[in-house]
Amino acid sequence: MRQATTRLLSHRIGSYQVSRKTSKTPKNPEIGRRDEASALLGLTPFSVVRLAQQGKIPGAFKVGTNYRFDLDRLRRFIANGGDLAQ
Repeated sequence: MRQATTRLLSHRIGSYQVSRKTSKTPKNPEIGRRDEASALLGLTPFSVVRLAQQGKIPGAFKVGTNYRFDLDRLRRFIANGGDLAQ
């Protein structure tokens, strides 16, 4: 898993020195379909989509008419004892 890093950007605008911190986050999260998310959660694909529609699955988003899942975020949710019954 890639770690987020922070770096300092510094440049000149006219006679002013400008500095700011930027955060570099992982650009390629592992994205999966409902079958992969259902395997992680131990639920049927239909149940995973239903819970995603209700906003109960973190990292779920729609692409057209289909749901996709950020599998890394879903794994962290499970590891932290995430509860979908709420």
